[in-house]
Amino acid sequence: MKVFLLAITLLAVTSSIFSQENNLRFLAGLNGAQVPVYSMVWSAKSYTTTGLEQKTFFFAIPFSFNTIMTVDTQAKSINLNFVDSKNDSGNFHYVKEAVPLVEKSWWGQFMTFTDNYTKIDLNLALNEAEYTVERIKLYQNTTFKDVQIKLVKVNDKFKNALYVTFDLHKQVAGGYIEPFIDFLKATFPHAKVVG
Repeated sequence: MKVFLLAITLLAVTSSIFSQENNLRFLAGLNGAQVPVYSMVWSAKSYTTTGLEQKTFFFAIPFSFNTIMTVDTQAKSINLNFVDSKNDSGNFHYVKEAVPLVEKSWWGQFMTFTDNYTKIDLNLALNEAEYTVERIKLYQNTTFKDVQIKLVKVNDKFKNALYVTFDLHKQVAGGYIEPFIDFLKATFPHAKVVG
């Protein structure tokens, strides 16, 4: 019986080591890779004590922006480069109009707009005593896989939340969804993964 328990324990430890090595390999493959993002939605909301929803800001990044995501797993940051945003002047103007609301909001500390609003750096390495990723939601249809993260203020009676949705084409998503989820889970181990 002791031999059997020892064998089971050894198997569990070996499995755990291989799992961690696979996660590190996945993350290494994600780090610095340029991943096309089809579209995105950024939405910040809060709720009054009576439950009434209030939008702090909302903006969408359309497919016409030809967005490229680069993840720095060490710095815990996500850079989004809107390569062709200036070719879609209507939507680009709409995003630029949203920037002052973003920068004035509590969530502005996480986002830096650079190069005349053609890039966003999303910094996830800030104080987890103030905020956390509460939920990582996965959903898909026949063409796309989506990852939505819900960042929340900790101990906040107004339930301020920032929802960021990454819409990836399935042809692209296959090699990057798992490492992206692993990166988010490693950065926020208490996040609930749903979907």
